[in-house]
Amino acid sequence: MSLPSIKVSVENLHNKNQFVITFRTLRGDDWLCFQSYSSECALYNRTTGTLYLNRNCWLSKTTSKHLYIFINEFTRLSVHNCKELEELIKEEEIKTYRR
Repeated sequence: MSLPSIKVSVENLHNKNQFVITFRTLRGDDWLCFQSYSSECALYNRTTGTLYLNRNCWLSKTTSKHLYIFINEFTRLSVHNCKELEELIKEEEIKTYRR
C-alpha cells in the first residue's frame, strides 16, 4: 500500500527561532503552522480561512511580535497588539485550542 505524498515546507519568520510550516492534510486542506522554538503557537487553515491560537503557547514579547507578523502576512486578519488579538478571539474571528 502506498501513502499519498504530502508536501511540507519550513521557513524562518524573520528570526532564527520562529517558523512557518506549510502542509496539506490527507483531506486536501492547506495549512500553515506558526511555531516559536519547539512550541506550536497557531494554525491557519488556508482552505477555510480559519485561524486557531494555541492557548497553551506562552507568548513572550518576541513571540507575540512574530505571531502578529504571521497573522498580518498570512491571514486576512490584522493584529498589532494583545488587545486587538483578544478582541478577535472574543468576536470568534480567531478560534482557540489547547495542546
